[in-house]
Amino acid sequence: MFHSFVSLCAATSRRWITLAAALVLVLSLSTMAAAEPRSEWLPNRPVKESKWKKAWKWSAAALMAGNAMDVASSYGYQETNGVLRSANGQLNQRGTAIKFGVMAGALVGQYYLLKQNPEMEKPLAITNFAVGAAFSGIAVRNWKVR
Repeated sequence: MFHSFVSLCAATSRRWITLAAALVLVLSLSTMAAAEPRSEWLPNRPVKESKWKKAWKWSAAALMAGNAMDVASSYGYQETNGVLRSANGQLNQRGTAIKFGVMAGALVGQYYLLKQNPEMEKPLAITNFAVGAAFSGIAVRNWKVR
């Protein structure tokens, strides 16, 4: 009886730690999105940033927030994705690291793509918002099923 209580507390604390880490990540991305860019030639003057560049930054935060919600709703439960599943079939630290690593890699790739092709800001922002909303919907479904 005591052993099951300890394992329940450990699983709950891991969920809270995962949720807290995701919240820190989302807050850091949102502060990055709110920061004003500076010109490299005139460091004291802000550069006029396009509305789609701002939208892309906010969409990156929305994408990571949706991903964090999905991880928080799935952590410690049965995972259907074989890549993210542990040996006992649940989502754990390894799967969480893979999930956040893939999202971070995608956003880094988008960042460098946008440096070369600024006209891609609009489609990437729309796509990130859509995928973030999809992850949020999956998280809501996971919480309703439990």
